[in-house]
Amino acid sequence: LGAWALHSPDGTVWGTLCTIDDVTYHNHMEEKLSREERLAYTGRLAAEVAHEVRNPLAGIRAGLQVIGPKLDQERDAMLCREMVREVDRVNLLIENLLNLSRQRDSEKTTVSLNALFDELLMLYFKVAENKGVKLSVEAEGELWLFADEQQLRQILINLINNSIKSLHSGGEIALEARREGDSTVLTVSDTGDGMDEATLRGVHASLEEGRTGGGLGLSIVSRLLAQNNGSFSIDTAAGQGTRITIIFHTGGTS
Repeated sequence: LGAWALHSPDGTVWGTLCTIDDVTYHNHMEEKLSREERLAYTGRLAAEVAHEVRNPLAGIRAGLQVIGPKLDQERDAMLCREMVREVDRVNLLIENLLNLSRQRDSEKTTVSLNALFDELLMLYFKVAENKGVKLSVEAEGELWLFADEQQLRQILINLINNSIKSLHSGGEIALEARREGDSTVLTVSDTGDGMDEATLRGVHASLEEGRTGGGLGLSIVSRLLAQNNGSFSIDTAAGQGTRITIIFHTGGTS
């Protein structure tokens, strides 16, 4: 708010000028810049950590693969295989860190969601089966989306990985897509642990502030969706699973 006295040429005050400036957009842009600076710093740190950790991990994995077949006791061999899986899990975390650090421009093309869903089903079918998880995909008709295919794949992979982690003794994961007016809607839902209200508030706060407290997977999802004109919402409750709804607002074709 501002107020200025208006003077005539002889110095007489003949009125007051009052102004009201809406600074919402300016403040929003300042907050966005601050978040991007924090993400850039996090990305640089992630790249340095990933570089230092990846090489020794590769050596550990190679050593375990050499030792494993030579073990006579099944229990020891099983422990060795489990250690390889744990190394792979850490490698996946490192890959997420690297994805967070990469800031490449989107290369948008027309992507077939049906083909992408089939690819993800083939990629995760065995993983899900080994954990006793039922994985299903469904797209209503032939669906196409104008987006960066690599980034779209990474978005869905991160969400599916989060769902798998939340399932400890079987359960279901469903990947669905449909058209709603001019928008394309994707959902990834699971019957896993879910989140209570306090945890969900923490996730939202972390994402809004550009921190990774909401999980590296969701931080990457949020950034990649922003580059592809999309957004997501989380519907969850403790013990009742989680449903992530992604909306691509424009650019979709059917």
